[in-house]
Amino acid sequence: MDQVAGGAVKCVMPGCEIEAWPDIIPVGGVKQGEMRQVPQKLAQAAAFAFGLAILGLAAFMLYQAQATFMRKQLEARADELIYRIQLQSGQHLILLAGALAFFRAFPGEIGHDAFRRYVAVIGLQDQFGGIQGIGFAKMAEPENLAGINTMLRNTYGGNTQVYPPLREARGYPIVYLEPLNDRNRAAIGYDMYTDQGARREAMDRARDTGIATATGAVKLKQEIDPDGQQGFVVYLPLYEGSADPKDVGERQARLSGFVFAPFRAGDFFRAAFGPNGDDAVYFSAYSSDPEGQKLLFTTRPPGIATNNMAVAGSEDAAIRRTLSIAGKAWLLVFEPQEATILAPGRFSLEFYLVVVLGPAFAAASAGLVHYQIRGLELTNREDEHAAHANTQREMLLQEMKHRIKNYLTRVLAISNQTARVSADLDQYSAAFNSRIHAMSASQDLLTRSPEETALLRELLVGELRSIFADRDSRYRLEGEKIRLNAQQTQSLGLTFHELATNALKYGGLAKEGNSLLVTWRSENREDEPYLVIDWIERGKTASTETPKGGFGSRLIQLSIVTELEGSFDQKFEDGGYHATITIPLRDETSD
Repeated sequence: MDQVAGGAVKCVMPGCEIEAWPDIIPVGGVKQGEMRQVPQKLAQAAAFAFGLAILGLAAFMLYQAQATFMRKQLEARADELIYRIQLQSGQHLILLAGALAFFRAFPGEIGHDAFRRYVAVIGLQDQFGGIQGIGFAKMAEPENLAGINTMLRNTYGGNTQVYPPLREARGYPIVYLEPLNDRNRAAIGYDMYTDQGARREAMDRARDTGIATATGAVKLKQEIDPDGQQGFVVYLPLYEGSADPKDVGERQARLSGFVFAPFRAGDFFRAAFGPNGDDAVYFSAYSSDPEGQKLLFTTRPPGIATNNMAVAGSEDAAIRRTLSIAGKAWLLVFEPQEATILAPGRFSLEFYLVVVLGPAFAAASAGLVHYQIRGLELTNREDEHAAHANTQREMLLQEMKHRIKNYLTRVLAISNQTARVSADLDQYSAAFNSRIHAMSASQDLLTRSPEETALLRELLVGELRSIFADRDSRYRLEGEKIRLNAQQTQSLGLTFHELATNALKYGGLAKEGNSLLVTWRSENREDEPYLVIDWIERGKTASTETPKGGFGSRLIQLSIVTELEGSFDQKFEDGGYHATITIPLRDETSD
């Protein structure tokens, strides 16, 4: 075997055909086999980088989907709190309408003692949270100013008088404000019309429109604490005469004063949110005043920075809603708290699992598809929910406006009718306020349900216990589970109140040994569901001349026949009294 030129080894022996060539060593010293490995390493690196990119994209899409999902949850929570605020403000407007009806039912006869007893019967601060009191501001002119000051001194003692001194043709000092605690006493005599800003603007608007009107943010005269809250006031105008004024000119000429309610903003919102508050969001409320947005109330602790979240191209995580209360626009802002919402720098466990444990391109691709589908499903589901929630919110807003208008109309009608059959102010106050409490109790029951519905049994139990107190053993309830909508709850609540009051005074519960049985059932009539309620009082009535044909009966007819399009039948028997209520069981009752 000889070595030839070029380093080859050639076999020269007979029959030898082998020619061996060593590895070619090119310039640079890299072997040929290693050169073939370079493209493979580049491909592996590219595949690895692409896999990481896919994983990163999957993680980012998952983060965006979760952030969007949590934002939808925040929106849902905001809508729930807004609805609670609306319900509470509706109750307060009912109280104001009741006080206005009280003055209209007895024009010129309402003194301080009568007004004090009226508010005491309501149980204002025990039953209705968030309201500071109910008051009356009487129109003061130079001709009657001395008389008003004399009345204030005689009623409240000391040197109580109108302040600041009257410098215009007329003013509207506070002459009644109950309950008369230390806070409210500080406001007695204050002429609210001297406030050239929010109070006067609201009073003028209430005077000219004839409807409830709220101020922007103001500092209440009742705010005697050093670290006091912001507040606002709602006014209802009182006009002279029994007929409503026809136009603005007549309203201005016949104005005699304002029934009003002051509110401490913090107390108002905390009462709306409930005793446990809301630990999921930071809430802030701003009054839309001429000089700009003015902070009314916030739950954000001092020094806590705003939580932001990048969602759908926006860096702002806050949910903003505009709400009108008694004609005044409020800006409500809901922001996520750090512990309960996804924010930059805070990722979910799934996010870390995708980033850290994604082992290969195939797994990454499969994960991408999975999380794309999941993200789309979450987004689509929440978009559908959001669209439905928006529709529901608009419907609720319109329904709330319609319902409050109906409440005010009903309150005035109840007041007028109650005044006609009452012998004196005390009898009126007791009868009228018991009916207002029945309306409010039904409303309270509705607020416990996000769908604003109530169980028939719970409605009956609440009303009967409020009337019969320790006589629980003398009535029995039997029936299936029936859920009522808002209008059914309000109308049946008033009806049960009237029937229970009469049963206690004149009928089944008036004597020992008598009893009450209430049964209900659902029936199909011509393929339509109906609710049938039987109210059966056992035992002799205290008097054959029961008031079931009086105003209470007319109120029942209004509630059952007119509002619920049902029927009310009653008969007196030797063994007692039997009433049958039949109403259609529809999801939504006709207006």
